[in-house]
Amino acid sequence: MAETAITSAIFATLSSCGPAFAAQKVAELAEGDNRGLALLLPLIPAIIWVLYNILQPALNQLNRMRNEKK
Repeated sequence: MAETAITSAIFATLSSCGPAFAAQKVAELAEGDNRGLALLLPLIPAIIWVLYNILQPALNQLNRMRNEKK
């Protein structure tokens, strides 16, 4: 309940002031928030693993194409 009140108070304050000030306040609130980065970090090893698994078959295909050309 208190979280909802705080959120509504923040949005009420932001809606009553100018857009530049509102953008500045949102930036200040998000300055120390690293949740987005924390969500992306587990994806990096997964993407590297997928690229690693794609690389060998791609190299094999390139080698076959070079050998057939000769």
